[in-house]
Amino acid sequence: MYGSERATVEEAVESVLQRFSDEIDPAEATRIRNLMGEDDRQPPRRGVVRMIHQIYGLYRDGQPMTKVYQESSRRWREAADATGAKYILWGADEVDTLVRRQFSIVWKAYQKSMYPAMRVAYARICILHHYGGLVADLDVDPKQGAKYRMSDLCVCVRTNSPSHSPPECQPEYHQDVLISKRDSGILVLWLEFLISETGSQPSAPHTEAIRMTTGAASLARFINLPSSQKWTTQQSATIQCLSLGAVGAAGHEHVNFISHRAPSPVSRSPAEPAAVGTLCEATLPDRPPTHRLRSKSALISPVARVMSYERMRTNYEQMRTNMLDELKFTGELCKAIFESREAVELSDPLRNKIAEVLLDEGLIADRSEF
Repeated sequence: MYGSERATVEEAVESVLQRFSDEIDPAEATRIRNLMGEDDRQPPRRGVVRMIHQIYGLYRDGQPMTKVYQESSRRWREAADATGAKYILWGADEVDTLVRRQFSIVWKAYQKSMYPAMRVAYARICILHHYGGLVADLDVDPKQGAKYRMSDLCVCVRTNSPSHSPPECQPEYHQDVLISKRDSGILVLWLEFLISETGSQPSAPHTEAIRMTTGAASLARFINLPSSQKWTTQQSATIQCLSLGAVGAAGHEHVNFISHRAPSPVSRSPAEPAAVGTLCEATLPDRPPTHRLRSKSALISPVARVMSYERMRTNYEQMRTNMLDELKFTGELCKAIFESREAVELSDPLRNKIAEVLLDEGLIADRSEF
């Protein structure tokens, strides 16, 4: 309402205090600032990842999670607990239900994907668009103590150098970890792009087909599309990169995530396509609430009163303007009717209203004259 969003409650309140400094008593402003300093229960900064997602079981082959996958899941759960985020491990039924319910346009392409790994690519984007947060492969670990922040879209590059953004990073983008805010428009463009990519699946070995349609090569093409670059320019958004280092490689102090390079299920020979979306109707997790500034009522109430006063004053001025315009129009109509002396069919409410205006204007002395 009063400019761009602020990152914290403190910044937002300080902005309001300064904007309405003429209307807020200095002692009250000081009290509010002191309350902000006393509040030990500060809400998380806006933009911090609040949901962490991982996916397992889309192959529907009944294979248990490997040790690497189990350890990755455990570490991401710990990272979620440490940062106040919610951890969700998605299964095949949950993903199928989400895509069918919320992404009907994607559902057909998702069902007809030649390989399960292609469905995983759809699942990542659909989860991020509906819930927001971070989605990580099960062979990737978080860096200990790291805190990840939201963006319109954040992808990975395999490197041991500090994180950086295109065009500085290498063109080999990866989806081992993706971060995005909920309902990000760039994800819609990406889904549309994937539908077109998987609709013309190449007759290549399945690993190369996956790489070209939903993998690293496809992601690089999408990021460099004119439509993607136009969207980021129009929205003042950025596609960011975070670095992904392999276990045992040098320079771990600079990377954002650590990859175990576990044997990828993509490298397995493709099995008979499993049924998609027919096994059960799963219960989906709740979406996170829309962000609101939270703090003590004593802190917010004076600011809320000022904002409420501003809204009431604006509404009153608008209502007053509308009433004056209506009265002016009605007065002109009344004068025209009175002066023309022509017979006009009027409803009783309108007749009474016109009579009142004519009386006020002194054009008639009594209602019976009209």
